[in-house]
Amino acid sequence: DDACGRGKQGEVGACPGNREISDLSDDACGRGTLVLSKVGQSLEGTFCATKGCYVGVVSAGDGSGHNSTERAELVKRLGASGAKLASEEWCGPSSKGEARATCQGFDVTSPLVVGCVDGTKQYAVRGIMAWIA
Repeated sequence: DDACGRGKQGEVGACPGNREISDLSDDACGRGTLVLSKVGQSLEGTFCATKGCYVGVVSAGDGSGHNSTERAELVKRLGASGAKLASEEWCGPSSKGEARATCQGFDVTSPLVVGCVDGTKQYAVRGIMAWIA
């Protein structure tokens, strides 16, 4: 469990460089304020921005739900990073607020995938790669 790399709520003090975004809520991990890791705050400072990598999100959570401000903020940050965000649409078992489910066999239609139960996120990553190709 890499709480610092994920920007886990309640772990800001234990994770130097992580930052709470005070005006954005995050429904994950018992609800709270959105926390961004160093990478989440400054993807433009990574090799992906200079090399033009494709970026995306795969989560067990739902990004605070369909049309949420959290999802909009994540899309904004990914799109402004200099890396390639191939779509701003969200897909996955929880894209419209449905319950989590396996992402094995799920038809991925975007690099932004939410609602993959633990142990199945790797299938969403493969799906994103196939969708981009």
